[in-house]
Amino acid sequence: MNIYAQEDFSAQSAPPLENPRLSYPYENKSRTRRHCTPSCHWTQASQRQTRVQGLIFTDQSWPKEVRLLHRPDFERVYKTGKRFGSPLFTAFFAPRPHPAGGDLRVGFTTPRALGKAVVRNRVRRRLREVVRLTYPQFPKGWDVVFNPRRALMEISLSQIEAEVGRFRSTLGKKA
Repeated sequence: MNIYAQEDFSAQSAPPLENPRLSYPYENKSRTRRHCTPSCHWTQASQRQTRVQGLIFTDQSWPKEVRLLHRPDFERVYKTGKRFGSPLFTAFFAPRPHPAGGDLRVGFTTPRALGKAVVRNRVRRRLREVVRLTYPQFPKGWDVVFNPRRALMEISLSQIEAEVGRFRSTLGKKA
């Protein structure tokens, strides 16, 4: 017996289905059929901009001019700068080099001892948001590296803000 004989196949094509997508009994029939939720699309609110000291901050970003991005910059701050100890973070700070001078630049490092990447990212995000919101109040002309501690995870944002304020006042006295 030959299974693949030509007479076993139908010469007519199957009729097209109205909706080839299978529906499930629990699905929401009124939901639009987009490939992603509406929150993934750009909105006017997500493109708000704030001007601080001549720099443009969008809602969730920092301009590159105010961030420490390169390893030699971090190493210079660690080696030549001073240290501020706190129960929530350690901050290293050094005056900016004279030719570059200008605004405050901020960097964040997170040690692996804090935990897995999810924990480290969450701790870094919390501290970065407080620093971003209080950035205009920092004195100019410094490079600062924040190194968060585990205690930052369980504490409220207002307490983090108070501790960053304490560091800011220390930095202001050094200027």
